[in-house]
Parts: sequence; structure tokens; C-alpha cells
Amino acid sequence: VVREYFILDNAKEIAMEIDPRHCDEDYIAHLKSEGFTRISLGIQDFNPQVQKAVNRIQPFVQSNVILEAAKKYDFRSTNVDLIYGLPLQTLDSFQQTINQIIDMRPERIALFNYAHVPNVSMPQTRISEEDLPSAATKLDILQMSVERLTAAGYVFIGMDHFALPTDDLAIALANNEMQRNFQGYSTFKDTHMLSFGVSAIGFIGNSYYQNTKDINSYYSAISNQRLPILRGYVLDKDDILRREIIQHIMCQFALDFEVVARKYQVDFHQYFAHELASLATLSELGLVDFTPQGFLVTAKGHFLIRNVAVVFDKHLRMSSNNSRYSKVI
Repeated sequence: VVREYFILDNAKEIAMEIDPRHCDEDYIAHLKSEGFTRISLGIQDFNPQVQKAVNRIQPFVQSNVILEAAKKYDFRSTNVDLIYGLPLQTLDSFQQTINQIIDMRPERIALFNYAHVPNVSMPQTRISEEDLPSAATKLDILQMSVERLTAAGYVFIGMDHFALPTDDLAIALANNEMQRNFQGYSTFKDTHMLSFGVSAIGFIGNSYYQNTKDINSYYSAISNQRLPILRGYVLDKDDILRREIIQHIMCQFALDFEVVARKYQVDFHQYFAHELASLATLSELGLVDFTPQGFLVTAKGHFLIRNVAVVFDKHLRMSSNNSRYSKVI
């Protein structure tokens, strides 16, 4: 259906998010025949107790069949999503999951920190906070995961992403060409994103939009020949400046104040006086090192790169709801 409306012959990459519980090898073969080059699998954790606690029963064999099929049909890259901090997780149990993932050898791994926000996500109301691992346990799980993955040959891309050295993402990092958008790290620069489906988010130029969040409103809008958009936002000059700074920090792990000042014709130290004070605190914590031109993110800061970049997020700082998402661990 997509090919009826879009010309994909020159597409550099066509990817799909896969739920291993609802597809098989034939489906993967069909995707390949349609030109797909990359797939991503949501796994979270292989431990049966953890899966039961989050109501996602997904045996190892289901995911392994899909990854093996992707290798068989020569997909350029595969990604798996893992989550640490889920209920009933322990250091030992998650190490077993990490070991299994290493044996499966996907090209990319995303290791996300579970955010417990039952007031935002209705399914999380079924999760007891008493079953969640402590902050100390989560730190141990993160440290173990990073050590095991890097020892197995994966390159730590930044924040929560890992990739094999031969993967396009690791090559982009090595060549100082890596990009990042609201979906994560990417090898593509300045691309538009057309999003379809309930609650999907897209962006065109300097504008962002989100579709309606319920299926009835979505199809009602389409039936009446209206775009099913719930809300949108157009970036102003300050937003564009801050977006570039945040992306540079998260992709290059450094910032040159003078380069920013010249490009946007601002006095950096005056314009970002509040941010520089916050960076001084991060420097005391060992997350950044100041240089004559700007600052460098330290090795420790790479693991907490979101906390460095968020210094320049004025909207989050001004939001009365940011406390819901402020926890690092």
C-alpha cells in the first residue's frame, strides 16, 4: 500500500519495528522482498518472571527466530530494545538476558531505563512499586550491561545505544557524522519525518506535529478528509539554536561556545548565563570538563549525557511537570 503513494526506489533505509510475538520467518522474508533493510525488535527482558510482571510473555525462541531470519535474508542491520529497572529484575537475572543478547549478536542494542509513571501510562498501574529494583540495583545492572556489551565488542554510542563496529551507526560516530532526533541516534541528517497512525509524531522543517491519540478520532478525521493532527509546534529562533546545541552535545559529546556564538550572532556567556551556572555544577560532579573554547563531556558524563544536554532545554526547565521525568536512575 505504501508504494502506491510513495516512491521508495532511492530510499537509503527502510526499517520496521517488529513484535516477535506476532510474526515469523515468512513475514521477515516478505519484508526483505519489499525492500526493507533494517528491523528492530522489542524484547525488554528474557526472564519469565519479569515478563509476567509486565504482562509481556515472549520466550527467547520467538525473538531468536526473527533475528536468525534477518541474518538469513541479509538485512543490513538489526536492533533490539532492552529495558532495565523493570519489576522483579535482579543483577543476576538481567545478566542472563545480556548474555543471551550477546549470543544473538544484533548489530544494534538500545538499553533503556524504565520510567515508572503510572499517572501517564495506564498499563503501569498494574505494576507494584514495591517490585521495582532499587536505584543502587539499577546502577549495578547498568554498569554490568555496559561492561559486558563493550567486552563483547559493542561500541558505546551514547546514552543508551550500542552498536557493532561495522554498523553504520558506529561508523557515523567514528566519522563525527552521527545525528540524533526525538526517536534516538541516527545516521541521517536534516530528514523530514512523516508519521502515520494513532499518536504518531512527525516533523517537517522546523515544525512538529502529533496525531490524535484515540482510534475513533483518527479515522473520523480521515473519513472527513482532514489530517488527524491533535497538536503542533513551530520552533522559533531560540528553539532552533537550542536544538542544535543539544544535538551537538548528544552526538559529539562536546560544545564550542565560539562556533555557536558566530553562527547565531549571540554573546554565548550572556545568552546562556543560567546554563553555564548549571554546567559548573555538572563539572563539579565530573560530568564535563571546561576548555578555553567550551567543554568536553567526560567518560562518566557519556553515561549521563541526557543530564548534560538537558541543561539547554528551556522548555523542560520551565515545565511544571518536569519532576515526573527528572529521575536519572
